[in-house]
Amino acid sequence: MSLIPKPPGSPSVGRVLLLFCILTTFTSNLYGSQPFYLDTRYYEVDRKGHHTLVASDKADQSKNYVSFSHGVFSRNAHGQEVVMNPEGLKWRTLGGSIDLTFYSGPSQADVTKNYQLSTIGLPALQQYFTLGFHQCRWGYNNWTELEEVVANFEKFEIPLETIW
Repeated sequence: MSLIPKPPGSPSVGRVLLLFCILTTFTSNLYGSQPFYLDTRYYEVDRKGHHTLVASDKADQSKNYVSFSHGVFSRNAHGQEVVMNPEGLKWRTLGGSIDLTFYSGPSQADVTKNYQLSTIGLPALQQYFTLGFHQCRWGYNNWTELEEVVANFEKFEIPLETIW
């Protein structure tokens, strides 16, 4: 169980549970998802540079706070349940091994970037020519007819990446 301190301001700020599947509630079956927990904690810094954790009920909205973020990814092929409540976060699994990956911040963007680059990877980029205009037609009778179509594209300065 991980204690979740309440950050200043809105109770939803800084406590984000990203589940990479569409869920309406946390009571749903999480099998097949990638549960990733992102937490931001807020601190007050004194003159000596010491950090003191600030709870939302003790926060003064006129003060500036320093924030630090971290994330946890649970990799497990078995059925999992993540229970999030004001007192803490519980990770439950039906079996398998405990394979947790921790990501340090300092910011939420850094944590998310580290998770993306080291664990799930970046999406594959499309080939450049696929972003251009494609001319497609069934039934070109011969090469001469096909060459005429390409010549007309050039004549009227219409961009053409692929013809098939």
